[in-house]
Order: sequence, then C-alpha cells, then structure tokens
Amino acid sequence: MIDNELFDDVVAIRRDIHRHPETEFDVERTAAIAAYQLKHAGIDVRKNIGKTGVIGNLRVPGAK
Repeated sequence: MIDNELFDDVVAIRRDIHRHPETEFDVERTAAIAAYQLKHAGIDVRKNIGKTGVIGNLRVPGAK
C-alpha cells in the first residue's frame, strides 16, 4: 500500500506536469522533473537519451 505522503507528492507532480503541458519531443521540463525525482529517491539517472529521455537504473544487490 502506498504511503499517504508519497501519494500526495505524486499527485502534486502529476498536477504540475499537467499545468505545464509539453508536446512531442519538446519535454525538457517534464524530463527534468522526472530526473530530479528519480535522483532524489536515490536512483541512478541517465539523461538526454534520444534528446529528452530519462532512464532510472534500479540496482538490486546480488543481481547480475
């Protein structure tokens, strides 16, 4: 079950993204938000994949 505070944070992020719509590959602001949130959660982040793509790399101890 999701924590209420986390749920409220995710809803706020979604509302912010919807208040500032971006189209097609012009999504620099949205990509920056995604990268920031992933990094803030302790996830390794790769940015600028295919221009504005973001990859969060989840590392599992002992996994290959």
